[in-house]
Amino acid sequence: VFMFGAMGQGGRGAYALNIGGKEDQTTNTGLDAAAWSDKVPLFETPKGAANELGFTIGTPQIGRVSIKRETDGSAKLEENIRYAGFLASGYAAEEKDAATNETALYVYEMLGKEVGTGEKRGQSAGEEDKAGKELAKIIVPGGVGGLSTPTLVDTDFDGVIDVAYAGDRGGNMYRFDLRGEKPDNWKVVKIFTGSPSKPITSAPAVSCRRANEYV
Repeated sequence: VFMFGAMGQGGRGAYALNIGGKEDQTTNTGLDAAAWSDKVPLFETPKGAANELGFTIGTPQIGRVSIKRETDGSAKLEENIRYAGFLASGYAAEEKDAATNETALYVYEMLGKEVGTGEKRGQSAGEEDKAGKELAKIIVPGGVGGLSTPTLVDTDFDGVIDVAYAGDRGGNMYRFDLRGEKPDNWKVVKIFTGSPSKPITSAPAVSCRRANEYV
């Protein structure tokens, strides 16, 4: 059991914690003060000069993603599935800085483990697969003023996120397509052009159709 939180208007960053009380189902960490600093924190986003985020007012999201899809875009559920955290880039502190504020969707590896087997990727495949790894940073070309909270959508109902939707401070709405073969192939397209006088600052609601039903 884990959580992924952001700083809101109070800061520029996000963090993840193990709140299940156990690490690998054996070591109690929930009430063990001595082990708190080692076991409860999972990761936090970079600080200082390496921090490219705005004020992370939006709500982070969590979903399963495929980091190696089949050629037809389908996800092989037995392997290469990860728990991922989705974080909007946030907003500039001052209105005058909005034009230069980056607009992007960050996707982080949450646990460093295969979802199906629980295999620790950080130990077997190197530190590059540990919890907190940046799976993707999808920059929005021409984005205005920073991204708002994303909505995650599983279009084929297999438990793996396929697309995400989010708006920006300029009133535009975007679709982030996560069906590329690898995270490097994930992309974004603008689906609605709005106005900075009507910024989009909340997550959209999305309805998916299956057969003759809406869910």
